[in-house]
Amino acid sequence: MCIRDRKYTKPSVISWDKDKRLEWESIKHDLAENKKEHNFTNRDYNRASIKADTVYYSISEIKINNTDSGSKQKFNFGYILDTHKNKNGNEQFITRTLFDRGSSFCKFNRTTNKLIYLNLVFDIYEYYRQNLNSQINKKMTFDEVKIMCEDKFKEASLTVKKMRDETSYGLNYQKLISWENNLKQKLNSNN
Repeated sequence: MCIRDRKYTKPSVISWDKDKRLEWESIKHDLAENKKEHNFTNRDYNRASIKADTVYYSISEIKINNTDSGSKQKFNFGYILDTHKNKNGNEQFITRTLFDRGSSFCKFNRTTNKLIYLNLVFDIYEYYRQNLNSQINKKMTFDEVKIMCEDKFKEASLTVKKMRDETSYGLNYQKLISWENNLKQKLNSNN
């Protein structure tokens, strides 16, 4: 696909980018809308069993997660871990923080504060992923990095829970701004 054609596609995952924040246009109203938009019947994908809000070990493992379409909202964040050989034959690890828009939705409460809250969740996962990258070295095996990735994701999830509780899911504006300012400094991002 050419770069200029990207504006016509809607990828099912969005990679964290400090200059490109989540917007309500990126988040579907409900899962039924997602199912209409993503028709995978004629494609051959690796159907390994995975769950959302987890660590993926290759891009081919990401798939639509079936959720209860009766719920009001669901947001799926995750890490991807992949490896490749560089031109010198050395193994290099690649990690990314992803928002899976294919299995995420929000029917109600699409406010500015809620969007700031979602971007902060994304930021927390990214902060821990960057910390993970700083700990990876060339001598590590894929399995060692995989365990580290899982541990960092768990740490990030605990921090997300703490932020969720302190901000009451983004309803406490003062706490939300406090978290936002703290993460701005760590990631140089702007909500």
